[in-house]
Amino acid sequence: MKPLVCVHWIDIISTSDWTDPHDVNLPKFRTVGWVHSESPKFIKVCDTMDEEDKLFGVTAIPKGCVEKIEYLSLPASFQSKDEHNPKS
Repeated sequence: MKPLVCVHWIDIISTSDWTDPHDVNLPKFRTVGWVHSESPKFIKVCDTMDEEDKLFGVTAIPKGCVEKIEYLSLPASFQSKDEHNPKS
């Protein structure tokens, strides 16, 4: 199973009005999901996994925006594919 993570990242913001530059702040976010792929330039995190461990709901985050990556764990029962398909 792919690692489950919480990515702490800062977004880019732009204004097109007369906002004072001192009032423009970078928004901070957290994205939780399974790592689909990672490179020196980006990390792709998915928030949905099907019964065959296929990932969906992708958020691609530039590595330059990442403050930190926390590795999370799930209970062992969640990691079992058979839990959702009990045998009769």
